[in-house]
Amino acid sequence: MTAHHNFWDTAAGRNPKIDGYNSRVHMFNNYWKNITYFAISASDGAEVLVENNYFENSAKPHWNQGSGYFSASGNIYTGRSATDQYRDSGATVFSDVQLYPYRLDSANTLGSQVDGGTGPQ
Repeated sequence: MTAHHNFWDTAAGRNPKIDGYNSRVHMFNNYWKNITYFAISASDGAEVLVENNYFENSAKPHWNQGSGYFSASGNIYTGRSATDQYRDSGATVFSDVQLYPYRLDSANTLGSQVDGGTGPQ
């Protein structure tokens, strides 16, 4: 599964929660704001690639709930998010597959880019 250019605001968690062996999620260019528990969670062998996202005041930007695997790069952590230690498990994820072509936007632009496109237009 791939999730990109989404905005999660003022939630407790499960944005998303990924569990189970053979579960693979690619999260890029998303924006989380005021998350009180966890933004992304992985457990039970799930693999998550987290690239160029923006985490603002998120208690646990990405949380390994036991035997989950994260590879994270290019993300920005501000406010409460900057103090969390549960970021990158140091794992290699998706090592046996070729990813599709995609373009990463700078995480610096996501606040205005993603938040500006949400809600009634």
